Amino acid sequence: NRRHDATELRLNLCGRRKKVKKYLYHHSPVGNRNSIGTYGLLTSADKTVDVTDPNVAGGIYLTDKPRFSQRIDTWRVKTSGLAIEEDYTGGPEDDKENWYVSFEDIPPDHLELWLP
Repeated sequence: NRRHDATELRLNLCGRRKKVKKYLYHHSPVGNRNSIGTYGLLTSADKTVDVTDPNVAGGIYLTDKPRFSQRIDTWRVKTSGLAIEEDYTGGPEDDKENWYVSFEDIPPDHLELWLP
């Protein structure tokens, strides 16, 4: 996967690696809840039933800060055993928030719908 290789190179050149926390968070529209609960988080929109936006393919983006909204679900992701890398593609949106990416599917047994 070219995108994965480019990200790995960027990580190595930066020389910055942080230990990934035990849990991270993924935000998704409420309409994706059943699909995510059944299939997990998928890197390709072609593999899902409810996700139709072609812009979501390629990677699963995670943060260490949960957010709550009536229209957005927050999924807590158990990171153990997953290939997760720090995301440096766009720089931090907030100095107190860290972003990560997985280029592999995240199975449903690593996910929990997180409610405040």
